[in-house]
Amino acid sequence: MVAYVAFRFKSGLWGIAAVLGVIHDIITCFGFVILANKEINIIVVAALLTLAGYSINDTIVLFDRIKENLKLCLKENFAAIINKSINEVLVRTVVTSLMVFIVAGSLFFFGGEVLHTFAYIMVIGTVLGVFSSVFICAPFVYELEIRRSNRLKAAIKQGVTHSK
Repeated sequence: MVAYVAFRFKSGLWGIAAVLGVIHDIITCFGFVILANKEINIIVVAALLTLAGYSINDTIVLFDRIKENLKLCLKENFAAIINKSINEVLVRTVVTSLMVFIVAGSLFFFGGEVLHTFAYIMVIGTVLGVFSSVFICAPFVYELEIRRSNRLKAAIKQGVTHSK
């Protein structure tokens, strides 16, 4: 998955943000599994891998929309483009995650003991996946891009003052 994200986001910073979001989701869900005193087995691993797939999908959809809007809205500042992009994909993300949440909740309550841990992780993970895409990955990309832009401006300014 890391190789795919590195290939998908060649700029590097966006890929780092996406991977950090997935790591956040997996570690947080694993923490909830430990707090609930659930047995760590192959089902937990399968649920965490499924969660990683959902989480990276949400992040990639958001990042693709941001990149599209960067090309379309050249006059707007970066923060406004991120905000616009989040608003455009939020309904799709919430509806998709809500459907997964409902199914995982049904499995949690009616699926029996075998599916209980898997459903538990998916219930928590669907909420975390949306949270990390919107409130962790997007702000992280914003911060990295602003810092890169400021460094570039400082380097240009320094080059201009040294050339005089």
